Amino acid sequence: RGGGTSSLPTSLQSLANLVCTKIRPGAIIKWWKKNDGYVIFSLQGNRYCENIQRQHKANGILIVFHLESGMWWQKCQDPECRMINFRGPKFPIEPAVLEVALAAQRRYEIPSSSSPE
Repeated sequence: RGGGTSSLPTSLQSLANLVCTKIRPGAIIKWWKKNDGYVIFSLQGNRYCENIQRQHKANGILIVFHLESGMWWQKCQDPECRMINFRGPKFPIEPAVLEVALAAQRRYEIPSSSSPE
């Protein structure tokens, strides 16, 4: 598990840049990679939820990447959204970004960690 982008492996920097500049601008406060191919970023400064179509008052969001499928989506840390297992619509990861992340994963394994939940 990492903290913000300062602890982010170089191999994941392209995904972090995509999150912070195009998907949901905000600061990455935590990140982790699970062994099943998921890379997850927790954001600070952006709580927009696809489920309620507005910002949550207190709870943050997660941006989830699945490298094998080449897709990403938003999940919430809000208890009500979690109770219904809400997941936003899936979107394709930009091809150039996906290519960099997959190439890095093939060169050397990106360190994995368990989910903070």
